Amino acid sequence: MLLEDLRTLVVLAESGDEQRAAQGLRASPATVRRSLARLEQRVGGRLVTWQRGGVELTPLGEQVLDKALDVLEAAADLLHAVHRPTHRPYAVVGALYRMLVDEIADAAAAVDPLLGGDVSLEYRETSDEDPSAGLARGRVDVGVLAGPTDLDALLVRRSVAQVPRVVLLAGHHPLAQRSGLEVRQLEPEVWVDDVAIPDASWPTYWRCEDVRGRPPERRTPVTGPVQLVEAVRYGAGVAVRPSPLPVHLRVAGVVAVPLVDVPPCSLDLAYRQDSSHGPFVDALAERLAADLDARPVGVRIRASSVVTGIVVTGPASRSALEDGDARRSRAGLRGRLRGIGGRRVVDVAALEAERADAPGAQAGR
Repeated sequence: MLLEDLRTLVVLAESGDEQRAAQGLRASPATVRRSLARLEQRVGGRLVTWQRGGVELTPLGEQVLDKALDVLEAAADLLHAVHRPTHRPYAVVGALYRMLVDEIADAAAAVDPLLGGDVSLEYRETSDEDPSAGLARGRVDVGVLAGPTDLDALLVRRSVAQVPRVVLLAGHHPLAQRSGLEVRQLEPEVWVDDVAIPDASWPTYWRCEDVRGRPPERRTPVTGPVQLVEAVRYGAGVAVRPSPLPVHLRVAGVVAVPLVDVPPCSLDLAYRQDSSHGPFVDALAERLAADLDARPVGVRIRASSVVTGIVVTGPASRSALEDGDARRSRAGLRGRLRGIGGRRVVDVAALEAERADAPGAQAGR
């Protein structure tokens, strides 16, 4: 029962609400409470506090949650290793925020008969915390990548689409109403910088250093993609990401404006050079690129291709579990939970108070 109890804690912390957690776990609220009580008895302390607006993790709950994610991920990897199908091709696909998952499924169904195999694909959601989408740690066979990574020398990357790089701005920012921006217009800005990314190439690219030739002079450090969006939302700075992500996240108070003087970002299917999946991924990428190219400009990346696994957390903005599915990859889950656990580098409460006191604050909301 320990794994189920750990899973209860993870889903409860993510949803922030007993009823939504019960829906995600396909259990009753009473079952959720009993599971949590068993876990609290095992660890010898309270893990959450129950409030009118939902639940909040205690300091002990934060510690147990971090370990729970490790344990559940290890358990999942063990099951995948034991029960992994032996027929070819079978591949685990890691996708940044699950971008292109729908399109890959469609393309795989078309490629399957051509290869004469029973194609089986398993998808894992990843976030900024691993720009290689799991390839660096050997957790996936295929990665959907957006932007360069430190691992590129060991990878084969097949481009399937080109998307603009967009600037994320607070809705009240003076540049938020522009139809396009140039990098030089961002020179005076503070850039929100995720210092938790274990990769040098990826954040450099998203700071547009390939165009500007140097890092931004002023930066606000955050840890994790949720806090990056929070910081932008409350006016602590700006950030740049691939266009499908902010467009489909639709976070209230955050505007995405295209950069018009930088090369677009390539969305790639990637695999390790020593992978046995090369022929399959090459065929898949070719079909996927053709499918995307056939779509009208502006809708080549469908809204359903990006699942809002990364949201701004907090009492007013926690989202319900999507489709009642409580299973989350560790990367995507950590991204969401970091906004709950109080490990903020940016003092969001202070930013919100400062914004509320600013002239015209009500109009900017």
